[in-house]
Amino acid sequence: MLVRALLLSLFLSSTAHAATTYKVPFTVVPGSVTSTPAGYATSSTPIPVSFPVSGQAVADSTVQRCTVGLVSVAPEIVNDGIEFEIDGYSIGSGCTLGGRVEFEMEIQVPELGGTTTSALLVSTPLSFSFIDYRRVRAEMVRLGTCWSSASPETPIRTSDNAPTIRWDGDNPGPISDPTELVHWIPGDTIRFPVSIEIRMDSDATHNAQGAARVRYEYRVTVPEPSAALPIGVPTLAGLASMRGR
Repeated sequence: MLVRALLLSLFLSSTAHAATTYKVPFTVVPGSVTSTPAGYATSSTPIPVSFPVSGQAVADSTVQRCTVGLVSVAPEIVNDGIEFEIDGYSIGSGCTLGGRVEFEMEIQVPELGGTTTSALLVSTPLSFSFIDYRRVRAEMVRLGTCWSSASPETPIRTSDNAPTIRWDGDNPGPISDPTELVHWIPGDTIRFPVSIEIRMDSDATHNAQGAARVRYEYRVTVPEPSAALPIGVPTLAGLASMRGR
């Protein structure tokens, strides 16, 4: 109760009417990370790995219609977000190379004084240097069910929405559906499985060669406190974790 009263008083004491957006910190649950390269004979078998991940997929005609190809994928956690990079080439009609990483994400939901905390999952293209391609695509999907400390006996079905970024060879890009809105219980601890995939495709007209990097992060927008009291999401999350102490 003391923490809730402190948070409420901090926001009520603010005279500013602007809003500020903060990134929501998260952790990757140890032991939950698997990687599945696309484009070679064992692509259907996830491989246990740990962050940061770095792997390669080599073209194999028994799986993909690739004349030749080599691609590396490298997701890593950067400044409270996940960045995913693809770099390589694929030659052949219908050749797809890339990789998928799955893991469980855990978030301490910040308390902002209301009954819900609304957050956006935002996808952002950071760089793109392909010189030839049919399509390059990245997406992040929440999978299965969400475990919640507020209702541990009733898992919550997660959304099937998948914020995507793609570049099409015959059209200027990127084309994106960059955000997904979610509503969380303030002060809750949530854990849910996530899949991030990035891949490049070639066809009879285009090979694929180059590199691209994308970023995913959760953001919340809150009223701007006074200049003397800059309250960020890490601070709010820390205060929320003090409940019951």
